[in-house]
Amino acid sequence: MAYCSNCGSQLVNGAKFCQKCGVAVGNKNTEENVRQQEFSGRIFKCPNCGEVLNSFVRNCPTCGLEFRATRATSSVREFALKLEAIEAGRTYRRKDKRGLFFGDSISETDEQKINLIRHYTIPNSTEDILEFMILASSNMDYSAMAEEVSSAKGYQTRRAYAEAWLVKIKQAYSKAQNSVGDNNDFIRIKSIYEQCIETLKKQKRKHAIKVIVLGGWPFFVIAILLLTFSVIGLRSTHKEEKRLTMLEAEIVECLSQNELVEAAGKVSYLYTDNNRLKKEWNTIQNSYIKQIQNRSVTGTLLVLPPLSSSEVLGKDYRTVEELFRMSGFVRVTTEERKDLLSDETEKEYTIESVKIGNNEVFEKRTVFSFTDGVVIKYHVLNKVSPPEDSNSLRWKNYKDVEALFVKSGFNNIALEESNASILNGKGKVKEVSIDGDDSFSKSSSYFADAKVVIRYYRESDKP
Repeated sequence: MAYCSNCGSQLVNGAKFCQKCGVAVGNKNTEENVRQQEFSGRIFKCPNCGEVLNSFVRNCPTCGLEFRATRATSSVREFALKLEAIEAGRTYRRKDKRGLFFGDSISETDEQKINLIRHYTIPNSTEDILEFMILASSNMDYSAMAEEVSSAKGYQTRRAYAEAWLVKIKQAYSKAQNSVGDNNDFIRIKSIYEQCIETLKKQKRKHAIKVIVLGGWPFFVIAILLLTFSVIGLRSTHKEEKRLTMLEAEIVECLSQNELVEAAGKVSYLYTDNNRLKKEWNTIQNSYIKQIQNRSVTGTLLVLPPLSSSEVLGKDYRTVEELFRMSGFVRVTTEERKDLLSDETEKEYTIESVKIGNNEVFEKRTVFSFTDGVVIKYHVLNKVSPPEDSNSLRWKNYKDVEALFVKSGFNNIALEESNASILNGKGKVKEVSIDGDDSFSKSSSYFADAKVVIRYYRESDKP
């Protein structure tokens, strides 16, 4: 059956012109005139009655036929086989004369397996995701995750495995939320995820109780205080970990499609200031940087700056930082320069300079490695705080007070001798005002050029 290549109307057999738009068809029936269909994925049907089957069914819902000889899905099966192949090639470390292993570092075999887990791309099908959740949850070492620090043999390896599996479990659950929908399969995936999280919480509580019992009552109060601070920061830590986990899933997706520049741009955001997560995610970020380097044809990914060194001047540093990250630079840092006075507020957050590697001058066509450091320096208001409260400065020697204000960063200081006199009060401070404010605290904030007036007593003429 042929169709017009111009308007898409169905053509009469043997027609040389389209009866609707009049475009010449010709005598040949090319592929362009044939409407094609393309199918994605597989449809599984019952071999007995042809009923379409959902994931993980064991009996046909129509005819009741029992299915046998079912096997794991290909993606997860291949992943499991790769782990087994790496384990089969394990070489054991030598022991010393006492029968102990040298050190407790992660072996090369374990490192390979951990990297394979970290870089595994979460599958798209519901069946694969559920199969992976079952595999990952069964390999989780909850006790290793519950202990923040341990001197037990093999702890570092167990902890690294547990962290890798936990990250993947969270990624798989996040992907299921976005793609599977609210059906029975998602309920099973959610149940596995919630069970993992709950088991981890129980292990942490159990470990805390163990520490209290073994450590004795003196440590109980310390444990309570630590727990209180942990609860305060738990919510922000959970939110930050969720952001990093989602970002890592996007990076893995980009790498699976060999989109290296996009992956590098996302890797640049794979950092955190959270002390609980910093060490783990710095390691993960470096592993992705190394992976991008290995995949690059030249041995390193080459990128271009979004703006020249002259074009960045005067722009908002936050916008420029975003542009450099999106261009593939993974080492972007910012430095503030406290140099703006009270009449320069409109220049706040504008860029003073940008440096790439050792280059302070560059053009948009200048080629750099994606690991070259980018340092963005920008202006901020030069605000300073008084050295002490206004009341505390009274009755001190005015020269000492002047020195304190200079040391705090104030650069507009005036000295005034008061007309009033007091016995033995020569040189003693009567009052201090900052921009007319004579009742300030140590936590107050002023511009560095704010006018500081130090008034002091003159010597009394009375005996």
